[in-house]
Amino acid sequence: MADIAIILDNAGNDIYIQNSREYLTNPIKVDLMRIILTTVEQIGNIIKIRNSKSVGTETNRDISIGKYISAMDKTNLIIDVPINPPMILNGQTSFQIELAANSEMDLIFYFDQANIESALKL
Repeated sequence: MADIAIILDNAGNDIYIQNSREYLTNPIKVDLMRIILTTVEQIGNIIKIRNSKSVGTETNRDISIGKYISAMDKTNLIIDVPINPPMILNGQTSFQIELAANSEMDLIFYFDQANIESALKL
């Protein structure tokens, strides 16, 4: 478990912190997010994505996990969420969600590498 980026008690381990630093210098443009859940109860949760810039502007996006599951597939714990318009992860982006005790959620991002010049224009 030492090589997995995790957050415990609102503090990330060293790998999570290193990822945040890398996104500052090498931002990524995410167009698909895969969510892997451990329990069916997590389907009703909402992922809050927040991005605040140093100039005081903030971008908010809320993703309801259940919206991306078809009516015929309510037990699927692997959910693909298309991100449209794509979002830039640049070290200033945070994800907030309430997790039940003894449960986990993995977020996998599919991305294109973004030039730092284009990320600074946003």
